Amino acid sequence: TTLIITLATLNHSPPDQAQLLDHVSHQLTASQDTLQEHVLLDVVWSLTVLGRVNHQQLESVLNSIFYNVILYHQSNKQIGHTLKLLNINSAARLLYPDYTGPTLNLAEDSLIKDIKLSPGHAKVQFNQSVLEAFSSLHHPPRHSSLHVNTLLGFVAEAECVLDPAGRALAIEEFGNSFGNKSPDKPLPEGGLRVALVTGTFQDCLLNGEISGVMALNVKLLEALGYK
Repeated sequence: TTLIITLATLNHSPPDQAQLLDHVSHQLTASQDTLQEHVLLDVVWSLTVLGRVNHQQLESVLNSIFYNVILYHQSNKQIGHTLKLLNINSAARLLYPDYTGPTLNLAEDSLIKDIKLSPGHAKVQFNQSVLEAFSSLHHPPRHSSLHVNTLLGFVAEAECVLDPAGRALAIEEFGNSFGNKSPDKPLPEGGLRVALVTGTFQDCLLNGEISGVMALNVKLLEALGYK
């Protein structure tokens, strides 16, 4: 489990080690009933980041018995686990179209809609600078939404919609809140949905690449059609 979690954190899936990763994934599937809930969740999330998760592993954490333990645990420490569960749920829906197992019913769970991780002071300051520049181009609240809980397992700093010429459109009319509502008006041909997600030093690796969690978040946004 340590190997898989470390590789996922570093967003590193060595192509010459694909057979090894598949072997480890198979061994984890065989022993998943013996793993503690938080360990199983970490492992399935890591395999999801690495693109090595299978349907059986997705179902092992997206069934109601398992996710109720994660969602309704009394400890605040479970916020991180809940976000990972939302990551996995979103990946199952968006990245694995052949998956037919259970998923979370987000529409009926008000608790999930309020789950978000509070950023540290350094990231708050960094985001403030970025959002000041962004808002000067796409004025909120008419032309952008800020601090949006995507329900994908992370908060997007901003969302906007652009026409083919790059002009901002009314977010209330054309926005879909990351697939969580139907827009009042369809996206014009050639238009773009744009998401702003910031990455500070803690979200990146020493070589300048983004971490595993950031990479997965970007994949989910792209699967929803965002730039």
